[in-house]
Amino acid sequence: MLWKISKKFQVSAEKLIPDAIVFCLGLTVVIYIIGLFVPGSNPITMINGWYDSMWGQLSFACQMSLLVLFTSAAAQAPQIRKVLGKIAKIPKSRVSGILCIIAGLFPV
Repeated sequence: MLWKISKKFQVSAEKLIPDAIVFCLGLTVVIYIIGLFVPGSNPITMINGWYDSMWGQLSFACQMSLLVLFTSAAAQAPQIRKVLGKIAKIPKSRVSGILCIIAGLFPV
């Protein structure tokens, strides 16, 4: 019963809430317009700053993608999978697992 109700809300939310790119473009335009009122800025320097920053973020995004890819591949190796399995058996319950993470025994 709850699943059917939540499914109706999900469909409604998918129809009403726009994609993330709409928020990104909207906020870009809003910040650009606000930036025009900052002393010492002009439209060309703001566009150049946006363009330069975009390529810096692209570099960071590529690094994070490689990090996820390589750590996932490493975790699939039999030796590392065995070690991770032994570490995962140390906490005996969810609560003890959460406490181990909070105490810093297993840094996330």
